[in-house]
Amino acid sequence: MNCDLSNSNEFFRFPIKNNTHPIEIRDFLLSFELILELFEKEDSEKYKIIHKGTPFYFIAMGAIMVGDFEKGVFYMDAAKSEDEKNGFGMEQPAGLFFNFEANNENQAAVLFV
Repeated sequence: MNCDLSNSNEFFRFPIKNNTHPIEIRDFLLSFELILELFEKEDSEKYKIIHKGTPFYFIAMGAIMVGDFEKGVFYMDAAKSEDEKNGFGMEQPAGLFFNFEANNENQAAVLFV
């Protein structure tokens, strides 16, 4: 399978709004987790390489929005680890989350910081 890994962030970008219904958020969480699981099963080598910070970050936000704080922190930490592994600094959204930076325009989880 020939796959361009450079667009993985755009594929997983999902604009969760503050007024998103909890059922939509739950479905979003389940679909992203399922996509990642299927991708890992299909091609584990590419799964190891591809940057998964974006889906992990949005799964974290969705989990927090529906009250699953354990899953939210787990995925936020995973997003931060992915960013570090791929050479991104603490100015990425997950790093900003753990630094409690709500005033940075890169921070999508502003309501939780």
